[in-house]
Amino acid sequence: MLLLAACILCVPLWADEKVPLDSLISPRITMSASGTLSVQGPMTLSGVPFDAALHADTMVVSTGSPLGMKTSSVYARRDTFVVLNYLTRQAFDGNPGSPAATGMIPIPLGLDDIRCLVRGVPPGDLDGFEFVNSRTDGQLLYRRRDTATVEFALIDTTMRTMRQYQRKRSDGSTVLNVTYGSFKSIDGVMVPFGVSVAANDDQQKMQFRFDDVRLSLPSTPMRPLSVPSSFTRTTLR
Repeated sequence: MLLLAACILCVPLWADEKVPLDSLISPRITMSASGTLSVQGPMTLSGVPFDAALHADTMVVSTGSPLGMKTSSVYARRDTFVVLNYLTRQAFDGNPGSPAATGMIPIPLGLDDIRCLVRGVPPGDLDGFEFVNSRTDGQLLYRRRDTATVEFALIDTTMRTMRQYQRKRSDGSTVLNVTYGSFKSIDGVMVPFGVSVAANDDQQKMQFRFDDVRLSLPSTPMRPLSVPSSFTRTTLR
């Protein structure tokens, strides 16, 4: 594992070699992407087309079928969300941090986690991360702790991008392991075109594969979704 190697193959770090985590965010504040999503685990999906617009605090995602039919739309901010399921004609809205909202996602990722991690940025307050060590290949390991979990971010200083993110429980078991690959330069910024998420010690997996990435938002405003009157609506607190 990359993080294990980062802990073992470490050398002293000079002060000017450190890369502040917030320096990763500035070129990735806004991002639009299209591609496919696959899920393995209790729910299995393969090659679901999606379009996403991701901003610092807002996310809009639409999914479709291989035949081009829209199947769902998601609008999420840190304090609210709306999900429209066009197949079942159901709408869900309310608090994106509620356990019921998190349970709607087929892998233990919150909506805020998705918005950040798909952009290649650690979720939450970056000031909470502390530098741990440096590897001989120039990659830096950062760590953030709370009472229940510890998070790791492995940063590639050459590409100035995150290569891996992990979230572990206090007992050492892995909640999330996110890895990035297939990097391409977009407007001078190295952007991963493959994002792989493994959860609960690899029992659940999710893969994002991008066909197109733009470091800008579409011209259409990121407005909250209107719930059609024919949809049943459930509000989650």
